[in-house]
Amino acid sequence: MSKGERHIIREAFKNKTILNTEAIGIRPLFAGAVHLVWDSASSNLFMVGFRRWADVKPTPWSEAKSYWFGLTKPPKKLNWAAWNNDTSDWKF
Repeated sequence: MSKGERHIIREAFKNKTILNTEAIGIRPLFAGAVHLVWDSASSNLFMVGFRRWADVKPTPWSEAKSYWFGLTKPPKKLNWAAWNNDTSDWKF
């Protein structure tokens, strides 16, 4: 998959998929790329195949959400408690 298409998928996740899911008050309990299906014809990213979820309220965007679903890769040694939202050394 090209870098450009990966960017389009991440943007769909950020601006539509996760927003719509949180808007109805849920987020899959077990996140991962296995729960995402990309339809390139319609440019829609669907969240599928989860049976358990957490009740949530919508929260501001964080790249951590894209990490939960396998859309980004931070460095192997990342201290999440001290993370300052810097993604300059992440792989997108």
